[in-house]
Amino acid sequence: MQTQEIIDIYKPAVIQVSSQAGSGSGFYLKEYNLIVTNKHVVDENIEVRIAGTLFEQTLKPILFYDYKYDLAFIKPPEKIEFPLLRIAEKLPSDGDRVVAIGHPYGLTYTSTEGIVSKKKRIFNGVSYIQIDAAINPGNSGGPLVNELAEVVGVNTFVIAESTNLGFALSAIHLKESLEEYRPYYGQQAVRCSSCMNISLLKDFNNNSCPNCGTELKLPKIKEKHEAHFGINNMIEKILIEMGKNVKLARRGKRDWEFKENKTLIFISIGESGLIIFGSYLGSLPKSNILDLYIYLLKENDNLQRFSFAVHRQNILLSSVINIKFFRNETVRQTIEELFRYSNEYATILREHYGCIPKEEEEEE
Repeated sequence: MQTQEIIDIYKPAVIQVSSQAGSGSGFYLKEYNLIVTNKHVVDENIEVRIAGTLFEQTLKPILFYDYKYDLAFIKPPEKIEFPLLRIAEKLPSDGDRVVAIGHPYGLTYTSTEGIVSKKKRIFNGVSYIQIDAAINPGNSGGPLVNELAEVVGVNTFVIAESTNLGFALSAIHLKESLEEYRPYYGQQAVRCSSCMNISLLKDFNNNSCPNCGTELKLPKIKEKHEAHFGINNMIEKILIEMGKNVKLARRGKRDWEFKENKTLIFISIGESGLIIFGSYLGSLPKSNILDLYIYLLKENDNLQRFSFAVHRQNILLSSVINIKFFRNETVRQTIEELFRYSNEYATILREHYGCIPKEEEEEE
């Protein structure tokens, strides 16, 4: 099967998974009615945000945590007609062509093609497929697919500072976990990394496995609005007071993202100590570009906290605050203006200048 054919089959079933711990990928298996991802993608969360081409972003609970194989199963959205993906019955051979599919770096969808370097590489008693297809941050949890469009593995990790040296958990382990979870379907269960037994989450006492006593770092039900320290906490408090769904917006420990009026609005606390408030309003039209530039420059003179910029084809509205000068009221005003301006200007740019909304641009 050609690579593009494989991609067309998988695209509706590959899911973006994110929480305050970061973002990754997952994929839906109809036979089990579960979304598969890596355990390290969901971290110790009790629920995560998922998004896909067939449904709007939503929060869903994690049903299974596998500490041995680094797997997690997520409850899928209801009444969605996902394509049927099949798990391969046998391992690929060295030199076979494979495709790694996922959402690296938070991008909405990517795929990379490569070959199997070694079909069976053992780490800590677990079998992985070594591949030269690029696996980047955010690819974790996505499917590794063979030429027959079968799942042969779960993209799991890459060797740091290496060139295209990635590893996918063998489908043999995936199938084992799926079958062993069947009796517990719909309940939150955990596989112990020591004794390999599966137990219900509620049966763990003080994080200790009820079978062998091994202590695991188990997920816990968070407070209604999970507490973050300092600036994170203040930003989330402001957003909650504005009626925004913070849990659904989290894209990492210091990042939030909202889709409103076909615009992508984001808030990000950078490592450099800058808080970035911005929105992608859309892309440049094919005509009237000079008139648009004149309008944006005039508006920059009128705006106090925000300014327009054009990066490649994207029209960006943004503001930056240094953490050193963090003031609660200033941040509140900036966030309120961010949402108001984003909606107002997105409408103007579409209706008067023919700009393409960010949402429609991504769908193309």
